[in-house]
Amino acid sequence: MKTIYKPRLFSMLPFLLGSMLLSCPAFAVSPSPVSIEETPENSTHGQNASKEGIPLGDYLSGKFAESNGDSDKSIKFLHESLSRDPHNKDIMLNLYYALVSAGDIAEAASMAKKLPDAMADDNNEFSPQFLLTLESAKRGQYAEAEKHLRSIPKAGFNSVLVPLLQIWLKCANGEIKIPVDTKDILPNGKMLMAHIYLHAGLIDELSGFKANALQNYEAAAKETRLESMRAAEALANYYLREGEKDKYIHFDNEYSAVHGETVIDNENVPGQLPRPLVSNATEGMAEAIYTVASIFHGVRTPADEITSLKMALYLRPDFPAAHFLLASAYEINHAYPQAIASYKLIPQESPYFLQSRIMTAYDRSETNEKAAALAELDKIATEKPHMISALLAKGDILRSTNEYSSAIDAYNTAISRIKTPEKPHWIIFFSRGICYERIGNFEKTEADMRKALMLSRDEPDVLNYLGYSWLTRRHNIAEARKMIEEAYDARPEDPQIIDSMGYALFAEGDFSSAQEYFERALERIPDDPTINEHLGDTYWQLGRKTEAGYQWQRALEDKPDEDNKKELLKKISTGMPQIVPLKSAEAKKSAKSTAVQ
Repeated sequence: MKTIYKPRLFSMLPFLLGSMLLSCPAFAVSPSPVSIEETPENSTHGQNASKEGIPLGDYLSGKFAESNGDSDKSIKFLHESLSRDPHNKDIMLNLYYALVSAGDIAEAASMAKKLPDAMADDNNEFSPQFLLTLESAKRGQYAEAEKHLRSIPKAGFNSVLVPLLQIWLKCANGEIKIPVDTKDILPNGKMLMAHIYLHAGLIDELSGFKANALQNYEAAAKETRLESMRAAEALANYYLREGEKDKYIHFDNEYSAVHGETVIDNENVPGQLPRPLVSNATEGMAEAIYTVASIFHGVRTPADEITSLKMALYLRPDFPAAHFLLASAYEINHAYPQAIASYKLIPQESPYFLQSRIMTAYDRSETNEKAAALAELDKIATEKPHMISALLAKGDILRSTNEYSSAIDAYNTAISRIKTPEKPHWIIFFSRGICYERIGNFEKTEADMRKALMLSRDEPDVLNYLGYSWLTRRHNIAEARKMIEEAYDARPEDPQIIDSMGYALFAEGDFSSAQEYFERALERIPDDPTINEHLGDTYWQLGRKTEAGYQWQRALEDKPDEDNKKELLKKISTGMPQIVPLKSAEAKKSAKSTAVQ
């Protein structure tokens, strides 16, 4: 299946997860519904609530609003319920979680103080004890923070975060007398070494062990098991602050050759040295929360990530990296105005400022401000004649609105700025190739896709797009099938690639196997018009004509483009011919087992 990919090359977050992280349970920012039980403390209030029906009604209304994702209404009802039953700890606990979920961390911290230790919630990673730890640290009460932290089980999210906070509290208390041993931070964290080295370096530098700090920064930047953009930023930041300009330039060039334009390219703000990533232990604790949020970026729900980042910003409001990542979490949730608001909080002197301008343009294009977004990107491209990021963004926006020729012009200008194409530049050729395919220039499409694969051989998106394009044109059948299989091996859960596998089987006449793939793809994205059409085509070929008509109607309701809409209306009206399966000895030779895995 082909799709209008909207790559965001500059999201700053190439995080790869190991099995340790994938085994962590999901965040739970709200506990299971709490029954208001009669206790010596609240028995009278509970009886009154049941008798009068008012507090209990507000309480249940609050829980219902929360279940529907309406945090504001939930908080309003729970506040009203609590005003009528001010000593009810269950209502307080539910109000606490509603405030956390809404991102009102300051008020949630105030509510957490009113809850007794007996209300400890061991099953929730954002328990009152966790927030009381942060609240105490923010006040400089580190011994009190340590006491709260000791009551938090090291499970899920906290299996990584609690040890990081513990070592930072030791730093706050002046207990770091020798350089940090990474084993003292997270003994079983092999997959997380980039992040562990980073925090060891930050603590060593604050504690006066600069040589050890540099060793840890360099180790963090070189770690490949779970790469950290923040680790690269820390090393670049250190080189610049220490006057090691040559080392910075060498590292920047080396890193850019692999990752493209990143935040470290803009690390040196003219006229001033960058400030350290962390200046005190409280900022270090905020950094720890940011670290865990970045590890889980795109894996946990956006709401969970937003909550954790707001806790980091509660500790440190002036935290550009956290504002940037928070904006990215909002984008995943399609909350573009909130993302733009987060980007606006990044100051001009921050190395994140340039990228925040580019990402703001992306988001403005999503909120019917495309002209202003493109004008801003043109301005950035003029200001930064050696950079391609603004031009790539411009091309992506134009491509997403089907202005393919104009998008090609933007990509051409970006490519003209590249002296020697390297691995990160595959995305530009891929994006331009999509545009050529959309305007019917298949020769240039194939050239760009092959160039993308030459730069980065195993990119599943390129393999899938080119392979599917060939299949639809009945061209290079054996190579097309092989490419789609390689893409599927790399990303077997990707619905577009699953669809392509189904289409390859469909084109060969194996309709029963194709059906299984299309149904699997629809489990992941049920409202995709292309996949619904493919499944309808398959049903028709299997003689299930009523089901085919239903599936085509569903595809029509999913807002396909105009060409597909016409084709669907024709199929709904007159059906479709029996297809002639592809006959290719090469295709059969290269085909793998068609069993759905």
